[in-house]
Amino acid sequence: MNNLLVYQASAGSGKTFKLTENYLRLLFSEPDAYKRTLAVTFTNKATEEMKTRILLELHKLADNQESDYIPIFCDRNNPFDVLALRKKAKEILQTILHDYSRFKVSTIDRFFQQIIRSFIREIGLNNNYILEVDNKKILIETVETMMFQLEDKKHKKLLEWLISLAEQRIESGQNWSFKNEIVTLGTEIFKEHYLRFSSELEKVTEKEFLHDYITSLKNLKKTVKQTLQQKATHILDIIANNGLSTADFKRYTLDALEHFAKNDIRELTATFLKLESDTTAYCTKNSPNKDRINSLVSNGLHELITDFIRTHQSIILQYNTAEVIIKYSNILGIITDIHTCIKENNNENNALLLSDSSNLLHSIINDSDTPFIYEKIGTYIDHYLLDEFQDTSRLQWENFKPLISNSLANGNTNLIVGDVKQSIYRWRSSDWKILAQQLDKEFPQYVQHESLLDNWRSDEEIISFNNKLFLFATQQLQAKYVDDIAKAGIDTTNNSLTHLLTESYAQVQQNFPKKKEYRKNKGYIEIQFTDRNNKEEFEAYTLLQMVKNIEKIQESGYSLRDIAILTRTKAEGKVVAEYLLEYKNNPLANTGFAYDIISEESLCIANSKIVQFIIAILLYQLEPSDKINRLKIVYLYNNLFHPTKSIVDEYLSKKDIENSSVYDIFSDDEKTSIISSIHLPLYEMTEKLIELFTLNQFYEDIVYLQAFQDLILDFITQKGSDLRSFLAWWEETGKEKTVSTSDTQNAIRIITIHKAKGLDFGFVLLPFATWNVDHIAHNSTILWCKPTEAPFDMLPIVPISYSSNLERTLFQNDYFEEKMYAYIDNINTLYVALTRAKFGIFATGSHSKKPEENKTIGDLLYTFCNSSIQKGKENTTEEEKYCFGRWEEMLLPSKKQIDNQQYQVSTYFSADPSSKISLRLHASDFIGISPAKDYGKLMHQILEHITCKNDIHISVLKLRMEGKITDKESEDIRSQLELFFTLTEVKEWFSGIYKSYNERSILTADGKKYRPDKILTHANKAIVIDYKFGEQVVYSHEKQLMTYMQLLKEMHFTDINGYIYYGQTNTLQSYSIT
Repeated sequence: MNNLLVYQASAGSGKTFKLTENYLRLLFSEPDAYKRTLAVTFTNKATEEMKTRILLELHKLADNQESDYIPIFCDRNNPFDVLALRKKAKEILQTILHDYSRFKVSTIDRFFQQIIRSFIREIGLNNNYILEVDNKKILIETVETMMFQLEDKKHKKLLEWLISLAEQRIESGQNWSFKNEIVTLGTEIFKEHYLRFSSELEKVTEKEFLHDYITSLKNLKKTVKQTLQQKATHILDIIANNGLSTADFKRYTLDALEHFAKNDIRELTATFLKLESDTTAYCTKNSPNKDRINSLVSNGLHELITDFIRTHQSIILQYNTAEVIIKYSNILGIITDIHTCIKENNNENNALLLSDSSNLLHSIINDSDTPFIYEKIGTYIDHYLLDEFQDTSRLQWENFKPLISNSLANGNTNLIVGDVKQSIYRWRSSDWKILAQQLDKEFPQYVQHESLLDNWRSDEEIISFNNKLFLFATQQLQAKYVDDIAKAGIDTTNNSLTHLLTESYAQVQQNFPKKKEYRKNKGYIEIQFTDRNNKEEFEAYTLLQMVKNIEKIQESGYSLRDIAILTRTKAEGKVVAEYLLEYKNNPLANTGFAYDIISEESLCIANSKIVQFIIAILLYQLEPSDKINRLKIVYLYNNLFHPTKSIVDEYLSKKDIENSSVYDIFSDDEKTSIISSIHLPLYEMTEKLIELFTLNQFYEDIVYLQAFQDLILDFITQKGSDLRSFLAWWEETGKEKTVSTSDTQNAIRIITIHKAKGLDFGFVLLPFATWNVDHIAHNSTILWCKPTEAPFDMLPIVPISYSSNLERTLFQNDYFEEKMYAYIDNINTLYVALTRAKFGIFATGSHSKKPEENKTIGDLLYTFCNSSIQKGKENTTEEEKYCFGRWEEMLLPSKKQIDNQQYQVSTYFSADPSSKISLRLHASDFIGISPAKDYGKLMHQILEHITCKNDIHISVLKLRMEGKITDKESEDIRSQLELFFTLTEVKEWFSGIYKSYNERSILTADGKKYRPDKILTHANKAIVIDYKFGEQVVYSHEKQLMTYMQLLKEMHFTDINGYIYYGQTNTLQSYSIT
């Protein structure tokens, strides 16, 4: 029975539509299936989107609206006709709303936590255990604690390891400080490769064991060195005794022996290795020593050289293996100590790391029957719908597998959706091979594969471009890989890795749907290349091209919200954001264009100069002798408040800087106020600084200032008001926090490719299309390898640094396997980036001197573009710019009108917090109020959420389901609202041409708040509406409305109208202002 449906869903192929279809199908066949169906996603946002989509489609069907699902469920294979389907949808929707808590759409972590909480007694946790989600914070705190305890005798060996690590860093030319390296490598303990063997690695915490292990490897290296040194010395002695030297032999063939004789172990050159099979390779035909050399070769030298080569080849792998293991042996000891320390702290604090959940759950599920698990969690699940399955980790799958197996055995339908090409989270332990290979092996009798082949997102030219690019790129990289392993001497005959990449992209070809004929021949791709490989030069070039592309898109009628700039890393995103902010404020910037940006990742709060100024002042109070911080205060004070003065120069010219107070640069009033604020609590201290220096007048920075104060409040709530603790937290974590802004703004999105997955944008700009297809050499990529030979196998698993050196170790297969996975990771990243675009792609890259070697994404794009230009008829090339599609086809008839007005907050109210404290009690749910006020409150609540007439039903139904109104009251309210929508003005208000603001506060300069019921805006026009459901016209109503209208006038609206709606008579009273 094929009841495990596996959908291969390429980018833009309607995956969410298909998931919703299958969920609805279950509901229509079993109306209460929502109680026994679990839909799983990976993020809270995706969870909410899926819930909303399911309910929305049910609402459309129930409310007689158009729905794309009607032809799916009302065909000859389905007994429902349209009316019956709508009636069924209405019943199901009402049932779910009545029983919402059993509507199961969850993240994978939340579901696992639900099971863990049901087994807390069995696993030794208390009911109120703390779930720790910030691994980095826990790691840093643990490392710092261990550092403070190094003087303890029990940490003697740990101290020796740390000293050894510091010495290694100094010898390699690095700074001796190893804290960052330990924290970086310490993150490995949260990964599944480590967690799987963590119990076996506990022996490493026994210092003597690890010491003995390392000693055995060092002894092995020593033995290898001695063996090769003795043999090399013996050969050199024979050569010397015959009146010759290595220089007399052909092309210095035997020079390597000199190195070995000095204990300098290395790989043998191809020329040296050739000597084993070619006795004529020792000397040239014209060598004056030809006879003596040939005589020596035939009288035993050749046998000695052959023996040396064979000995070298047989033991050099062990030598190299010992060397790469020893490199991180001390680190292994340190991170196992860290892991032990974290586990002890968690036990003491009744805490559980989220990263440990899968491992812990594995022990629960493996030891329990599925029915027993369901009994413990209080629910039974018949159907599983797993989304983004390529991002599932192996431990997560092993936890799900018995549950799904039980469901399949009971004849229930399950659904898995994923796409190997979009697997870009392997660094987070995701394993796409489960989707690509394992499902068929584990459930061969159940799996039914289906592919979604149409791309509903992108224009035709983009689909065509991506189809060709990724077919070309994967073939190129696969050929490169096969060539690499062949050179390393690995048999390629039955090696699955030699076709893994092309197999992963076997279904990359997508179709352009017939229903999108109106977008046929549309879509545009422009890729620009430069040979500027210098980082600074390339950065300057690509950022300038990026601005030109932004202007080109705007000039053609598109809005900023149609543009997204995708970057590989957060650091690149920060560069882009800072460049656009600087360019936007540059007087030389082109007029008529906008450069506003939104970026959750790139707009760091710490980038704000006023935040930097506050932090510097706070730090000075603790560390007044910090010279760098003192100078920072002076510089920022000069730059922010007195830019025309030379305060920095005056300060530096002082003779006795170190003994003077940095506060001397301030005015007397400023100095007095700062000194008086020293003993204030943290939040009040920052409020004082904001007020003193009028930092709330730096309008461009208000959003940063507001976010900064929010961080302070959060910190105080969680950890108290200690200044030193806050500054330590800021340095470790806080300075990385970013400003969160609305996605609905008309602004360019700057986002990393990893965060962009699942999203789509009109135009994608990829300014840094240059990343390597393999791991970067200087990055610390760690492989956890299983040694299989003595003495290395004394440990079950060892951390190894990924590098080409592994080719000549016992970990050769691990190295080439990781290389292939790195290729797939990086080509997948490009795939995710380019498939976000609906209308166009603009990319900038650089290529190496030999782009055909395809070492970078830039090389791949360059070789593809050149091959496509030769074959394509419509493509054009201009210098190093390649265009696919015709830009003329992309022009809009007229520039888009942005229907939402945007205002920059011009004042951020700040004062002594004690002057702002007020207490407001909301007792309406407990104390009786008059019927008129109660009715008015309900009507306000409903009107706040209505955007069109069709929303009346669902809004009233929601109140009914919540028990706030009776059936009779719901009918009365529905009748009242339908009367409301008969008014001509009301029809215009809810027609969709206005931007609507419901129950939004207006903050005045003096800190007062006004809250109109509804404001509508369009261009320079504003309408303010107040709803009244009590007595007829009262003067205070008019006065209140006129106040609102005056405020809108101060916000620079020129066409302002006001209305009071009186519900008892269903009439409108209109007002205007001059």
